[in-house]
Amino acid sequence: MNDLIALSKALESDSIFSDTVLNRFFGDDGRKEVYGSLPSFSNVFIKDRNKGYTLILLNNTGLRDLMNIPGLVGMIEANLGIEKLEAPRRVVQLEPIGVLSDSITLYRNFAEWIEAVERYGEDEIFQIIDRSSVPGSMAQEDRTRADLSSLNKTLPNFRALGYRWVRDKDPKGIEVWFGSDEEGKIAIRWILSETDSSLVENVFIMPDDITWQGKSY
Repeated sequence: MNDLIALSKALESDSIFSDTVLNRFFGDDGRKEVYGSLPSFSNVFIKDRNKGYTLILLNNTGLRDLMNIPGLVGMIEANLGIEKLEAPRRVVQLEPIGVLSDSITLYRNFAEWIEAVERYGEDEIFQIIDRSSVPGSMAQEDRTRADLSSLNKTLPNFRALGYRWVRDKDPKGIEVWFGSDEEGKIAIRWILSETDSSLVENVFIMPDDITWQGKSY
């Protein structure tokens, strides 16, 4: 924690880094979000240069489910009285699922897992991602796979729309978008291990104009 506080202070002036470097680091919106994950735990470092605040969440104060982090961050910022601009409608460019190469293990597993989410049940969904992940990183009792398996039963023509790599924002990984004929969309990102990029370390789920786990997004 002390190191992260020191880092936050170092990023508040140009005494260590030049203003040019800081502008490049923070980007156009003046905000840097860094997410780190361990099995069953999540960490967050958010620095908003323009609004002058830092938000740090570490293991024992974080959430077990990474997908709940954005909601927690939003609640904290709301309680701090930080006004957030309404996000513009996203335009996401996707690649066809069919171009995922069978010769690359990560791509092959990702394509098989996508098919399992489209067509099969929770056991198949878990088995594929479990063998694709860092040992012990996927909890078998996690309800997420059951909720995923229900989508192909409850939404008409539920299908994968395409995939993309997310390299310019955290958490980085490979992401698939699903849609149907009725509700909105849901994006699921495989977050890869920093020590072995062929293995998954966590999963990040982003509902978009859809009801997910009893909540409307």
